[in-house]
Amino acid sequence: KTFVDAKITIEPDDVNEVGEDHTFTTVFWVDDGTGSDTDGEMGTFDRWEGAAIDVTLTNQNGAVANPAGPFAGNTDADGEFDVTFTSLTAGQVAGHAAGSVTVGGVLLTRETDGLANNSDDAVKTFVDAKITIDPDGENPVNDPHTFTTIVWVDDGSGTDTDGEMGNFDRWEGAPVTVTLTNQDGAVANPAGPFAGNTDGLG
Repeated sequence: KTFVDAKITIEPDDVNEVGEDHTFTTVFWVDDGTGSDTDGEMGTFDRWEGAAIDVTLTNQNGAVANPAGPFAGNTDADGEFDVTFTSLTAGQVAGHAAGSVTVGGVLLTRETDGLANNSDDAVKTFVDAKITIDPDGENPVNDPHTFTTIVWVDDGSGTDTDGEMGNFDRWEGAPVTVTLTNQDGAVANPAGPFAGNTDGLG
C-alpha cells in the first residue's frame, strides 16, 4: 500500500514602493511514498510539475492589485507558478493559492491555509510617501519667514495615527534638503541650501 501526500506554499512576504512589480511564487510539493528526495528540499516532498494552480489576490488597507486576478495555470518544471502584480496605492495585497494534482490515481488538493504542511497566505505591503512645504506669505523686507517641510508616509497598515492626511502620517527622521531660489530682486539670507532630518512632528 502506498500512501501519498502533498503541500503547497506561496511566498514571499515583502515591502515595495507603490507602482513596483511584485511576484508571488506558488510551489506545489508531492511526497509520492517512495521515500526518495529528488530535489534536496523539503525532505521527501518534491517539487511537482503540472499541478493545477489558482491564485487569488485580496486587497487590504487601500491597496488595489493590478492585474486583479484570479490567476490560473500549471506548475512548471520547477514546480512553480508565478503571479506578478503591482498597486498604485499603499496598503497590502494577500495572495492565496490552491492547487491539485493526481498521484497514483489519488486526487490531492491543497491550499495556503496554514494547516498541516501548507504555508500561510503571502502578504505584499505597498508603501507611499509625500512631502509638503508651506506657508506662502508676504512680509516686509528684513522680517523673518519660516518654511515648514513635512514628510508624510503611508506604511500600508491602514492606520491613521495623527488624524491628518488620511493614512499618510507625519514621519520622524526623514532626511530633507530645502533650497531657496531668489526671484524679482529678493536675496534670501541665509541663502541655503538647508539639510536635516524631520523632528517628532515630521
